[in-house]
Amino acid sequence: MRMTQFHGLHSGAEALLTPGDVCPTCKRLLEKFHCVPDIAGETAFGMFGEEFPLGVYFLKAGGIAREFVQWQEWSSGPVIVTALKDEKGNWIEESLWTREEYDEVS
Repeated sequence: MRMTQFHGLHSGAEALLTPGDVCPTCKRLLEKFHCVPDIAGETAFGMFGEEFPLGVYFLKAGGIAREFVQWQEWSSGPVIVTALKDEKGNWIEESLWTREEYDEVS
């Protein structure tokens, strides 16, 4: 079956984020974390136009991070993984997926 597989952030990225309740901004997967209110994030799109809102998060260390698509592959549909960038637009190393981490969940 063809479908979009959205893996999102991995546990290394989640460990950097401030714990919280359901996100008031994007309302997805965020029983664990708070998005930054009133700041719109990017959106990833699946093969049938389905939308995956990407968050803007508070970091435990202070500041905010934005979620971006780190890479997208094809396996009977797009497989999307995301990671975090800091306020200057640099990838946050601890949030990046390695090939080994990806292979464990795919």
